[in-house]
Amino acid sequence: DTGADGYQLDTMHDIPPVLREKMNALRKGLVLTSQAHPSRGLPLELITTSWDEFWRADPMPEIDLLRFICPLHISPVISRWLRMEDKTTLINRAMFQGAPIVVWQDIFGRRLPFSAEQKTAIKQYKAVYLRYRSLYQGAKPIPLYPVPSGRGLYCNVFSDPGQRGAICSFYNDSDDEIRAGGIRLYREEHRRVKTILGAGTGSVENGALAVRVPPRAVLHLLCQDANGAHGG
Repeated sequence: DTGADGYQLDTMHDIPPVLREKMNALRKGLVLTSQAHPSRGLPLELITTSWDEFWRADPMPEIDLLRFICPLHISPVISRWLRMEDKTTLINRAMFQGAPIVVWQDIFGRRLPFSAEQKTAIKQYKAVYLRYRSLYQGAKPIPLYPVPSGRGLYCNVFSDPGQRGAICSFYNDSDDEIRAGGIRLYREEHRRVKTILGAGTGSVENGALAVRVPPRAVLHLLCQDANGAHGG
């Protein structure tokens, strides 16, 4: 009657198949979002999305492997009771693993707002995520892509085999700016790099990727072929 997109399965990680059957008979495409990741087996085919919840504010980086194993299963990042600077960790976690974020500021009457700076960061990330969604949700994401730095620099790669581009997501888990070179490009034909999120920089030097990432920050680079094509 309401035309809602679907249902939030509060506290759940499983459903009986008959629920999905009845929903499909009513209207195909209704979303089922569980609070916990679906349990093993059939539920992953029945539950559309789930929250990436129940992680600690520290350490970072930290990734949700389900997001990379099954990229079609969208898992927004949430940790609703975090406050102040811990919410920045929440945002960094979402951006680092190329995932949406749940904005929840009134938790059963307790007000835990995001700061103006944090709201700006979320808006910037949302715009980038939607623009390059086909890459972020591509079929071949790679978690913790190898980087030679060894000083607290981490990387994820988001790509799709049918496209000619990739997004490299870097996170600097140190208190100092990191400059690192000699990072193997995901594809050899990638010869152009563009910063699409974050304050750092990236370039291609001698056939390898070189980056500059501020402390405790996320940097997203769009890697393209010589013609600047990325298929997005």
